[in-house]
Amino acid sequence: MNARCPVSLLIASALVAGVAMIAPALARDGDDCAGARDVKLVNGKIHTLDARNSIVSSVTIKNGKFTAVGDVGGSDGGPCMQVINLGGRTVGST
Repeated sequence: MNARCPVSLLIASALVAGVAMIAPALARDGDDCAGARDVKLVNGKIHTLDARNSIVSSVTIKNGKFTAVGDVGGSDGGPCMQVINLGGRTVGST
């Protein structure tokens, strides 16, 4: 076996390990909203399934919790808020 083979294998392993460690950081670079869970549903018919069977046109969900329900203008929720225009479609529980 050639003496260069283990050295080449060691160098290749170090390069692969370096790329594996730095790749996630490079993928996140410039994407400050990665993993954000803030969603606003607007312009729809949203069945709230409350005691009155209310139907509202918008809801806001931040960090997995409803923070606004109803025809609330409210703020846009920040740069990481994903706004989904339902275009009059219906949303309800299954």
